[in-house]
Amino acid sequence: MHASHLEFDFVLQLTGWVDELRQELQQDEVAENLETAERLLEQCAQHRSSCLEACASTIAQGEALLQELREATDAPDTTGSISAVESALDRLASLRQELEDLWATKKLRLELCLRLRVFERDALETSGQLEMWAQELQGPPREGSPEQLLRVHNDGVAHMQNTAFQILHRGQELAQVLEEAGLCIMADGQHSASARVQVLLEFLNERELDAEDLAEMRRVRLEQASQLLQLQTDASHVIKWIRNGESILLASLRIPDDFEDADQLGKEHYHFQLAITNTHASAVQVKHKADSLISGNHYDPKSIREVAEDVTKRWQQLVTCAEERHKLITASLNFYKTVDSVRSVLDSLELQYNVDDDWCADGEKAAGIPANITRHQEQKEAFLKACTLVRRTGETFLKYINRSLQFYSYHANSAGSANKVKNILEELVSKENKVLEYWTQRKKRLDQCHQYVLFERSAKQALEWIKETGELYLATHTNVGKNRIENEQLLQEHIEFKGAAKETRERVKLLIQLADNLVERGHAHAAAIKQAVAEVDQRYKDFSTRMDCYKTQIEGDLGIQSDEVHRDLSIDRNSDPLLEEKIKGKDLKELNEEKRRSARRKEFIMAELLQTERTYVKDLETCIRCFLDETRCGKGNIPMGLQSRESIIFSNIEEIHQFHSNVFLRELEKYETMPEDVGHCFVVWVSLFCHINI
Repeated sequence: MHASHLEFDFVLQLTGWVDELRQELQQDEVAENLETAERLLEQCAQHRSSCLEACASTIAQGEALLQELREATDAPDTTGSISAVESALDRLASLRQELEDLWATKKLRLELCLRLRVFERDALETSGQLEMWAQELQGPPREGSPEQLLRVHNDGVAHMQNTAFQILHRGQELAQVLEEAGLCIMADGQHSASARVQVLLEFLNERELDAEDLAEMRRVRLEQASQLLQLQTDASHVIKWIRNGESILLASLRIPDDFEDADQLGKEHYHFQLAITNTHASAVQVKHKADSLISGNHYDPKSIREVAEDVTKRWQQLVTCAEERHKLITASLNFYKTVDSVRSVLDSLELQYNVDDDWCADGEKAAGIPANITRHQEQKEAFLKACTLVRRTGETFLKYINRSLQFYSYHANSAGSANKVKNILEELVSKENKVLEYWTQRKKRLDQCHQYVLFERSAKQALEWIKETGELYLATHTNVGKNRIENEQLLQEHIEFKGAAKETRERVKLLIQLADNLVERGHAHAAAIKQAVAEVDQRYKDFSTRMDCYKTQIEGDLGIQSDEVHRDLSIDRNSDPLLEEKIKGKDLKELNEEKRRSARRKEFIMAELLQTERTYVKDLETCIRCFLDETRCGKGNIPMGLQSRESIIFSNIEEIHQFHSNVFLRELEKYETMPEDVGHCFVVWVSLFCHINI
């Protein structure tokens, strides 16, 4: 009976625990922090263990009591003790199961509360880490190479994303568990645990997104810094190659001394241009990279532009120097090639013109004299043109020699090379003048041979007329007529024939006067001209005398007397100032009227040019004698402001006078008989002419 009372009391106690647990489960009170949640969970475990142990002990006692009651009596239970114990045991078992369920629910609430507090703690820690990392990303980057910093940054981003993913995953699992548990767990007095988890998840997600944006900005900046560093590295390599090109260019820098040297330098420069082709491609690539970075909104476009501009500037300098070098070499090749060719031509012409040819000795040569004159004139134009080309190529070569000083600050042999080029030009000018002088002499000989051939032809024509026409007439008219009528008829025929003979008389007269003029000028064929004109003169005199005698016989037979018997066909040898023009125009017909007018115009222009130059020289002499010398001597009343200022007032007047009187005037006088070539005089002396008159 005592055991029954004890069991009944324990049933009442378990019922009280069950009611108490139910009340606790119905309350919304939870642990405010992690420590409290852990303590409550531990207390719950201890309380549950003691409660279940007590329950188990009571049930064991009840079962033992029931066994004793059953063993104590074999009769049916009339008192109801066994039934009461069995009923109590069933009640205890039911309460125990209910108690276990309540304890399990409480444990679940406490565990969920603990997980909530742990998630809150971890979420806050992660949020703090994200905030600290965001602040670090907003600050200046650490020191180090962009590649290394980018690797560290990527590792940090991966760690941050992994940490955020884990905590967000845990929060999502907790939210799912809370939803599936079906329990109303409050995080605080106002918010449930599920709501608190959602708030934390959203907060963490925002923080993570903000941090990822900052991380992306930092990544982009580090990548741009790495790209800038790579651009600077590439630019430094290109600049190094450009400097190597400049060194190669400077190492091969020299002024060529001859054509072979210039040709060798040209080959070296060609290989140099091939060598810098890759450098050009790299420089272009750097420029394209710079443009791409700027168009991609790089954070430091100024530095990128400076790098690209530096590379472009250095490349342009190298290209400019290479182009100037190429121009110098090309100019030297053109100059030395032209010099060698022109020097060879001038030497050949000098030898050719020094040969004393006589084109009148051979009939075939005499027939080709006009062609020789034309060819001779063409030769002069050709070698004068070639000499002009030499001067132009020389001036170009000198220009690039002087410009090499500007681009390379090169003084080693520039002055010596320039002087050598000038000496070559002076040598060619001297050789040109010498060849031109020989050409003039040869031209004079050609003209004289041409004159002699024409004179000889005219003399032969006169002799042939006398022989074939005059002698035939005299041979057929030897006697007078038989009567007066025949004599009058013979006289009329004689008068008519005498008219034709007068034309030959004028021709012979002009030949004699032309011969006198040519001999007086010192013609190369003066002896032959004298001999020919003497023969023509003698033959014509004999013919004229015989004509006069025959006329006298006829007139004597007719009883006619004439005072002009010996003057009809006589020759007056007075000189004619237009003799050559008459011979050429009337008898030789070599020049038409337009050519004569052109020749007169050229002679007039040349005479005016010479007169002007002589007047200019005379005026310079007067100025020097009457003004400059007087100023230097201090004679007269010279104003104070003009004293000791001769160099300013008169400049280089003496140098100008010396050039024009001793050089230019004499050169002009050489072309007095060749006015069509006077332009060459200006071409030859143009440099000195411009120098002293500036």
